[in-house]
Amino acid sequence: MRLLDLLGIGKRPAAARTPKQELPSAPRKVLVEYSEDQGKRGPDWMQNNVDPILGLHFSPQPRDPAWSQITAENAAAYQLWFQRAVLKAKLYEAHSSESLVGERAEAVCNTAFQAKEQHGLNPIIILVLAHLYVEADQMMRGLHTVDWVDFMMTRPNCAPAPEDIAKFVIDFYGLQRAS
Repeated sequence: MRLLDLLGIGKRPAAARTPKQELPSAPRKVLVEYSEDQGKRGPDWMQNNVDPILGLHFSPQPRDPAWSQITAENAAAYQLWFQRAVLKAKLYEAHSSESLVGERAEAVCNTAFQAKEQHGLNPIIILVLAHLYVEADQMMRGLHTVDWVDFMMTRPNCAPAPEDIAKFVIDFYGLQRAS
């Protein structure tokens, strides 16, 4: 099964595409601004701020079926909600997806659906980012927590493929495929 199907992203028919639809007419509003706060970086900071380093390195991947929904306009929002999931579920203490059970799994899932309610983000992507984090190499997790969205979009070999994690997440949380 393709990740596009799992996430509910279907191809538009060729007749529906026009050059005008391909090019945005005006810049879209960013959902979450990057932080200008240069204060101490810690859990309190991560709860409400996104490091500008993400914006410096972020590169959209419109042709990547796993990451095509993450754009320059919503990358910071995905990063912020990922950080909130890390903090709320204490993902920094977890070392595999199998350890995300009970209250920890509930916290990650609730955070993902809050992201959908508040910013219209795809909760499956938040869950995939969280599970990639707990499956990833410990050193890479520490180095890339503040730019995790961008780092995972490069498909590094320190974490499983997002397609595999998406299938696991849908089964694990009993989610329906988006239609």
